[in-house]
Amino acid sequence: MIYLLLNADGSIKSVAQRGGDFVLLPGERLQPLEQRWEEYLARLTLSCNGVSGQTVFARVGSGGLTVQVSCPGRLAVELRVNELTVGVPLENGKGELRLSTAQAGTFTIQPADGSEFARCGSAILTVEVRDEA
Repeated sequence: MIYLLLNADGSIKSVAQRGGDFVLLPGERLQPLEQRWEEYLARLTLSCNGVSGQTVFARVGSGGLTVQVSCPGRLAVELRVNELTVGVPLENGKGELRLSTAQAGTFTIQPADGSEFARCGSAILTVEVRDEA
């Protein structure tokens, strides 16, 4: 069993294996789920160059980067890339999102719908494009 910590608006703030790990703030609530930790986290996985849930660094002009998206059982998933919502089509629950390295900057990629997917763990990825990697 796992526990979702929900914000007052119903979006997922965090996930834990024990409900006692949370101190609830006003408006927050716990939602228990009869699901294993690994199963829940595998619902949406974002990775780049084999890295998931961490910051990936790339050099300006190093060519495009591909973010692998895994969301089993879905035909598409909407992701938020910085402030832009992008639909990613999936085939057999897998798809790709291309990022440019033409200029320095940071891409933060996360689920667009925070009430369906937790914006943590393997479902969030930061890609930092630097003048030097």
